[in-house]
Amino acid sequence: MHHKQSMMPWLLPKILHMTRTRHHPKVSLSANWRSALLSHALLAPLIVMPMFTLSGCVEPTKSRNYRMDLAELIYPEDAKYGEDLDIVLVNHGQHVELVNRTPKTYKDMQLWLNQQYVYPIPGIAIGTGQNYLLNAFTNLYVESFRPNSFRKIKRTTPVVLAEFYSPHTQLKHRISVLPN
Repeated sequence: MHHKQSMMPWLLPKILHMTRTRHHPKVSLSANWRSALLSHALLAPLIVMPMFTLSGCVEPTKSRNYRMDLAELIYPEDAKYGEDLDIVLVNHGQHVELVNRTPKTYKDMQLWLNQQYVYPIPGIAIGTGQNYLLNAFTNLYVESFRPNSFRKIKRTTPVVLAEFYSPHTQLKHRISVLPN
C-alpha cells in the first residue's frame, strides 16, 4: 500500500507527458490513448465549468416556492409612469440582455414583460449588459415565459413591451425593446 501511495505524485505528470508526445517507448499505443482520454477527463471540468460561470445568465429554473412568490406580484396598473429610461432590452431568443445607457445605476427594480411576466432585477450598472433567461420570468399563474425556439412545438410569446417598476418610488418606466 505504501508503494502505491508513493507512485501517485508522479502519475499525473507522466500521463500529461504521454498526451503531449506521439509515442512513449515503454507504453503501447492503446495505453497512450487510454491515458489521453483519462487526462482529458480530468481536465475537461476545468475547461467547461468557467464557460458556465462566465455566461452571465440567470438560472433557468428556480424553486417552486420562489416562482409562487413571484406569481404573487401583481402588475402595477395604477402606478404612474416616470420618465422613459435609456435602457435597451435586447431579445436574443432564449434570453434577454439589458444595456443601461443612462448615467445612473438602478437597484431593486421589477422587470415586467408584456405586463404579465415579472423578474426582480437586483441592480444594473452604467453601461453594462446583463443577461436574464426568459424562462425565469413568471406570470400570476406560475407559468414561465415561453421564449422563441427553433422548435415551434409550443406557442412562443414575443416580447413587445418591457417596463421597470420601482416599489420604492411606485413609478413605472418604459424601456426600449429590440427584437431578436
